[in-house]
Amino acid sequence: YNWFWNNSTSGGSPAPTPVPGATPVPPSYSGYPTFFIETVVKDSKVTIKGHNFPAGQTFTVRMGPYGSLGIGGTSVGSTDTGTGGSLSATYDIPDGLKGSQKIAIRLDGPSGYYAYNWFWNNNAP
Repeated sequence: YNWFWNNSTSGGSPAPTPVPGATPVPPSYSGYPTFFIETVVKDSKVTIKGHNFPAGQTFTVRMGPYGSLGIGGTSVGSTDTGTGGSLSATYDIPDGLKGSQKIAIRLDGPSGYYAYNWFWNNNAP
């Protein structure tokens, strides 16, 4: 899943709206974090591979029903982005979502950045 601005203006993408009290992102960071699903073990765990994450942030990871974008989902951990860029992490599927066919997963950062995706809850390499 991805998106774009449907306009003909030139210039860069707009910066995200700052969240009051949020951890600032260094001005050298640009773009948006994304991730894809690497592997799934049915009703057990999912491994993601992320790209373009800002440095020095701790993202909260949530899972929820498919279609929810992970908003308000069950917190399953957090991931520190370290020096930024790429990351790989594995999370346990929460009990409330075991048996679900599809599951949404979301990473929310303290500076307002986020990324979400979804996966089939089956054994997939």
